[in-house]
Amino acid sequence: MMSLRLPVLCVSLAMAAMLGACGKEDATPANAVGKEESLPKACVEAEAAQRRCTETMAASYERVGQAGAAKMLRDALPGELEKARASWSAVGDKEGLERACTSMRDALRAQPQCSGK
Repeated sequence: MMSLRLPVLCVSLAMAAMLGACGKEDATPANAVGKEESLPKACVEAEAAQRRCTETMAASYERVGQAGAAKMLRDALPGELEKARASWSAVGDKEGLERACTSMRDALRAQPQCSGK
């Protein structure tokens, strides 16, 4: 079970870093439908990069017989993304948000565990 904590922690830390860089404000959960248009393109791309990374890590767990760990990763992702989206929507500085999302997207793409190699 210890091996599962690292990827879950990576997802949580990536989201926390993203929110911290944006100057996270308290927000109530927002409905994600229709919100994509109001978010910078880099945030939509960061979300897609997180989905790909999570799926790559989950597939790696399945290959080594850890189906439960893979399921846990997949199940946690929608909630984490929803929280991030709500926070992103509350950020007033859209230029700063775009820079933070660009950094998050690029960092996720650069992580070896996200590439599946």
